[in-house]
Amino acid sequence: FQVLCNMKLAQYFSRYIIVSGITYLIDFFGFILFLNFFEPIIANLITKIFAALSGYYLQSTITYKTSLKNKKRIIKYFGSVLIYIPCSSLLIFVFIYFFKPVDAKIISDILLFLLTYIFTTKYIFKK
Repeated sequence: FQVLCNMKLAQYFSRYIIVSGITYLIDFFGFILFLNFFEPIIANLITKIFAALSGYYLQSTITYKTSLKNKKRIIKYFGSVLIYIPCSSLLIFVFIYFFKPVDAKIISDILLFLLTYIFTTKYIFKK
């Protein structure tokens, strides 16, 4: 039984990483694009919103294979986004004093990646 639980967790985590990679590409390249038009914090906010929408769809359908219409899950997911985006922007704001905007974003996103996985698996997409 323990082996099956570990395999299931490994499958979730593998799918989570792949889907998060796709979502991150949307976020990262959108950030680079919007840096041409906006300050880094605004560019981050815009791309995080797009990434959150695509992330919810992809995590629901691919990683966790759950319904997109679960209102409780939608509220939890986008409630966590309301926490995540300001945290990400705050980290970028701090790191921008030491690094270029793109580097600050990468460092911020790496720090928040594992925390987001734990939170979404434990509280949002739990079965």
